[in-house]
Amino acid sequence: MKARILTAALLAGFAISANAADTATLTVNANVTGICKFQAATATLTLANSAGNIDPSIATSATGSTTLGYKCTKGQLPTFVNNNGLNYTGTSLAVKHATLTDVMAYGLVLTNTGAGNGFGPAAQTLTMAGTVTQANFQNAAAGAYSDTVVITLTP
Repeated sequence: MKARILTAALLAGFAISANAADTATLTVNANVTGICKFQAATATLTLANSAGNIDPSIATSATGSTTLGYKCTKGQLPTFVNNNGLNYTGTSLAVKHATLTDVMAYGLVLTNTGAGNGFGPAAQTLTMAGTVTQANFQNAAAGAYSDTVVITLTP
């Protein structure tokens, strides 16, 4: 009889413990932002047709290219837009003489290597290529010319 009472008490204790348990569901959320970032803040593009300079007696256009690395969230498609620079003529980008008012119009082409691979792998590349045609430098004054163009990378 004592064994039955002890067994009943133990079973009742287990039943109470089993009935006291409860569960809850935890939902875990995360949101990865689609973003792109340049790997450097500046680049220099030199336009030349002869030994790093523009020789106005040569009929060949002055060209040059440079690159900037960028990284984007995996699969994110970057968009690159350049502003008009500091010396825009109303119809084209232009480099301006350092001390005179002379300007030379130039073209700028931006080419990228595609969608992001994430921020761990190697950077993608934006190539910036510029051209000054002979018509724009054949009567230019000697000296240094420059422009500053802002390239915007989105998202």
